[in-house]
Amino acid sequence: MRDLAIDTAVKGDNGRYVAELVPDWSAWGPVGGFVAAILARAALAHGSLPRVASLSCHFLSVGQFAPVDVEVTTLRRSKRAESVRCSMHQDGTAIAEGLIWLTDDHLDGLRHDAATMPDVPAPDELRSFAELDPDPD
Repeated sequence: MRDLAIDTAVKGDNGRYVAELVPDWSAWGPVGGFVAAILARAALAHGSLPRVASLSCHFLSVGQFAPVDVEVTTLRRSKRAESVRCSMHQDGTAIAEGLIWLTDDHLDGLRHDAATMPDVPAPDELRSFAELDPDPD
């Protein structure tokens, strides 16, 4: 297996980047996660914040194992979050579109409530709907 960090590297600046789709990341064409990782790397290269918080990707056509162009546009920026759109093209054909939120490194993550399950009857111990409402009219 190749090095994903090396294979998803992007070069460029000012919202225009170039990457290479390499055949070692293939399954009937470039693997979707590999394509999405290139979009994420372009977003990070363009943006001002260091962490990808979310990525939504539309795969529009199968890319060839060759260079691709990625255009990145900032949609919204604040102190703690930045939204960018990444458009991947190859020889004039749209390959993928990504919407990516970048965030600051120093934000608290999701906090979970570790509540315990209440003591309730098992499903087969519950009354049927007919028992609960004997006259449905």
